Amino acid sequence: MRVATLIAVAGAPLALAAPGIAASDEAERFTLEMTITDNGEVVSQQSVVAIEGEPTFIEVQPAQGQSYRAQFVISEADGGLIKTRSHWKATSPTLGTISFSPILKVQPGERAKIERGYESRYVKPLRVTYTVRPVAG
Repeated sequence: MRVATLIAVAGAPLALAAPGIAASDEAERFTLEMTITDNGEVVSQQSVVAIEGEPTFIEVQPAQGQSYRAQFVISEADGGLIKTRSHWKATSPTLGTISFSPILKVQPGERAKIERGYESRYVKPLRVTYTVRPVAG
């Protein structure tokens, strides 16, 4: 059984949802630290604990007309790498409504970057940078 709880904080710029307690005690846990930047402005910085193979949901609504939603599934990969599969839906002031589904393999603790859009003198792309580390235990 998969349990996820959406936490909506009134008046706060972000809301998170992380896997619930129903996951197996044997499943590996990972810390996902993330920064979302849109048009050069940081819209969210957060840290979430994810359970291997279980969806972790993130939703950020920093201002009227802006929203950033993602579902991450994290798993171990060959060679000591960590695989992150995500699906994003974002409403950005410069890009409009977009969706994308990147899959990245990274070293534990290595910074990964997802970028959508273009950069010019007046416009910066949507950037998501994150690190994933196993939780010691």
